[in-house]
Amino acid sequence: MTSHPEKTRDFSISGQPETEFETGILPLYEEVSKAKNTYRQFYYGDSSAPLSMHCGWSSDEAQTLAYEAFLRLFDRGGDVLDLGCGNGALLKFLLLHLSVEISPYGVDFLEESIQEAKTVVLSDFSDNFFASSIDDFNPGGQKFKYIITSPDYTFDPDIEKHVKKCFSWLEPCGKLILYDYKGSEYFKDFVESWCNLGLGSAEIIETNLTAIVCYVRD
Repeated sequence: MTSHPEKTRDFSISGQPETEFETGILPLYEEVSKAKNTYRQFYYGDSSAPLSMHCGWSSDEAQTLAYEAFLRLFDRGGDVLDLGCGNGALLKFLLLHLSVEISPYGVDFLEESIQEAKTVVLSDFSDNFFASSIDDFNPGGQKFKYIITSPDYTFDPDIEKHVKKCFSWLEPCGKLILYDYKGSEYFKDFVESWCNLGLGSAEIIETNLTAIVCYVRD
């Protein structure tokens, strides 16, 4: 095993919009269904796989190395929304390693992942997890201190508009944390692609496994 094992997946789709506009060749609903089936087979095809594999990681070590990059961004407590949360593993990592108090919330389109978050990974916060696409999710006026997401998790063809919508859900001084992991086709150019959104200055974190662009709302 190398010192920096990579994420095993090379696809990064997480959404379930109900609209029927087309993206590429397939109508959107077909594209979403295909993505869900791919994730379901890859994450849950092996019943003996560890929980880290249910988030696409090759090992617990790889998962930990990738997640450590997020820790420095959390300088105060508050509600944390992870859009495309999988089984809640990143949120659990933050709860265990941060010195500030946070309340985790998660959204993912894969029902198996949300069920695992509710019953296994973060059962004390089961009411805070929702099976929904990130495109259809509406927080109902709730604001968050932190929102974590990857821009390519949306199926909205206007990705920048989607990201700015997420930014509007932040509390004053809240942080929008955009990320990507090594193994994604977008990883190499991620920072350059997302560091100039007109949302103020961006804090950039780059490690061997994780790229992060973080914006703070005024």
